[in-house]
Amino acid sequence: MELEVIDCPLSVCKVADYAGVRLEEPFTFTGRTDAERSLVCPTGSVPAGTLAEARVGIFAVSTFDTDYVLVKERDLERATCVLMGAGYVVLR
Repeated sequence: MELEVIDCPLSVCKVADYAGVRLEEPFTFTGRTDAERSLVCPTGSVPAGTLAEARVGIFAVSTFDTDYVLVKERDLERATCVLMGAGYVVLR
């Protein structure tokens, strides 16, 4: 088996709809459940309203049951505000 490293930084995000997504862009993948729409796309093509736009770095970790979004302590308040402004519920 051959593996290839692509020279394209990608981002994973949750979107309200796919209206602002350029689906024809290479390395763009969508996933949808009954409760959410997920998007993997080139970082430069991430729709507005995300943590990336607020310049908050994240590290995502997934388990079988849940996902964790880790942010630097100094970015926690800003990340929380951005996410809540985008309609997410943030529990503390």
